[in-house]
Amino acid sequence: MFSAVSLKSPGGVLVMALLSGIWWHGYTQGAGRSTERCAATLSQLRETFAMQEKQRAGQAAQTLNALQQRFIHQVKVAHQAEQRYLNRIAQLHDKTQHLTRRIDDVTQHWQDEKGQAHTVACVFTRGFVQHYNAALGLSDVDGSVPATPYRRYWQHDPVS
Repeated sequence: MFSAVSLKSPGGVLVMALLSGIWWHGYTQGAGRSTERCAATLSQLRETFAMQEKQRAGQAAQTLNALQQRFIHQVKVAHQAEQRYLNRIAQLHDKTQHLTRRIDDVTQHWQDEKGQAHTVACVFTRGFVQHYNAALGLSDVDGSVPATPYRRYWQHDPVS
């Protein structure tokens, strides 16, 4: 095409100038439109991203709120359980003290028919030993001898 148009003639230069002007106009218009479209697309992408981030933040806030409510509920339940536990411990402590006092009253103080208080000595009667042996599954031994009062070692007769 350029070989057909001679640059030596003024018409050829005019044609070349006209073609160059058209090319330049098309280039600048295309670049401008491309820049505008790019800016519009970029703006649209930024808006979409901002909207998605807002939705994610809202979902995260809802999740955190639900977790916080769950935690508060668990703490409340734990406090109630601890309070019940402490109340039960106090009840058991009171009951233990009451029963210990009753046991002490029964085992350490004995009143006869006249109302006189006596301290209780540890005595194992034959009936108690029979019941105790029966509970252990032991039978009464045939060769058993009746119990005798305890004698001190210095009271024993010397063996000759």
